[in-house]
Amino acid sequence: TKVYLTEGAFDTMATTQKGGIAVSINSVTGFKPEWVALFKNLSVCFLLDSDGAGQKGIQKLAPLFQAEKIPVSMKSLPVGCKDVNEWLIKWSGHVNGYPAFWDQQ
Repeated sequence: TKVYLTEGAFDTMATTQKGGIAVSINSVTGFKPEWVALFKNLSVCFLLDSDGAGQKGIQKLAPLFQAEKIPVSMKSLPVGCKDVNEWLIKWSGHVNGYPAFWDQQ
């Protein structure tokens, strides 16, 4: 089962609305390493904000999951979208919009 990690409640709700299973970590700095164990037997897909903090967060968190043999991946948002909620508002129905974005591996 794939679980998307997002940085906010609205991003989690938007991801869930489009059929994904999502968990909000609120912020990368607030994520506790001991929480990684809660994702055992899952696959984690980072869907963090596209800003520098979100991208640094992936670099910080991915090794924690990999050390526990939890598969990780990430989705990059289209240019001009700061987070998944904004993407859904701006791009839904466009070429890079749903469902094409979710079908990318």
